[in-house]
Amino acid sequence: DAIVLREFDLADKAFVAGGFDLPESKSDVAWLDADHLFVGTDFGPGSMTTSSYPRVMKLWTRGTPLASATTVYEVKNDDISVGVSSDPTPGFERTLLLRQIDFYTSETFVRAKDGTLAKIDVPLDASVDAHREWLLVQLRSDWTVGGRTFRGGSLVAANFDAFMAGKRDLVAVFTPTDTVSLGGYSWTRHHLLLDLLDN
Repeated sequence: DAIVLREFDLADKAFVAGGFDLPESKSDVAWLDADHLFVGTDFGPGSMTTSSYPRVMKLWTRGTPLASATTVYEVKNDDISVGVSSDPTPGFERTLLLRQIDFYTSETFVRAKDGTLAKIDVPLDASVDAHREWLLVQLRSDWTVGGRTFRGGSLVAANFDAFMAGKRDLVAVFTPTDTVSLGGYSWTRHHLLLDLLDN
């Protein structure tokens, strides 16, 4: 389906001029701020992976044609896709770019304000989440780091900035047992809710 992103001003009771209209394609988008959108879509030949998902992530400015968007990250042709998430929370503004290699392996990078990328150094088969000051790593296999081994199936946490600076002070938020596994989790502003499956 085509994607149309437009903002509605509740005070003026009208749509903000100059929305972002994308043609029909497999796409991935995330707001950077009110006037800039990260977009991965079909930009033309070479912009989609062999799996037919976006290969190129660009930054698009409101009021400009899609063709003028600037490239911020590209993955390989035989990767599954490129992805993006952006958190505008004041004091914790952060953009993550994802290289989805296959269904079970990926790399995640933090994009600095100057456009440089820093890889989050976790196992390829782990999944990464960031919320406010926290980094969460959900493990599929055992991970030995900082002198400790965390079991596959664990959810571990660290201070995001400290981890990116090289510290490895991780804590296990959840460790699986023979009968209990992690079904999922959800964030509130200051708490993490775990959905546990027992038998």
